Amino acid sequence: MSIFKSLNPNIILKSSNNGTDSHLRMTFTSLLLVFLIPTFIFTFGQVFGASYEEVNNFLSQPINSIIVIATLVISFIHFKQGVRILIEDYVRGFKRKMLLTFTTILSYGAIAISIYSIITILF
Repeated sequence: MSIFKSLNPNIILKSSNNGTDSHLRMTFTSLLLVFLIPTFIFTFGQVFGASYEEVNNFLSQPINSIIVIATLVISFIHFKQGVRILIEDYVRGFKRKMLLTFTTILSYGAIAISIYSIITILF
């Protein structure tokens, strides 16, 4: 495999049809999460358990909102890719298509709800 294939951003965006592309996507999102999760824990941990007003004030700052949104979006994309690999390995037929569709709808729906909620707090 060429180094250019692993550096190509289209691998992350196009649908996966083979194991190498799926593996590269999972590796890429894992590397992003290695940096995002500790950042999220240390920033959001300051207001964990605080009152509603304190959390609203915290999320009204753009950098905090960006960290929370990036963590949630990358986490749900990583979830979708992981469950997709699991379903492709163990389920066949119509049930496979149904579960893949449900997983995609669930993960993108969770991303949309997360972004919408934080944007409403931001503005």
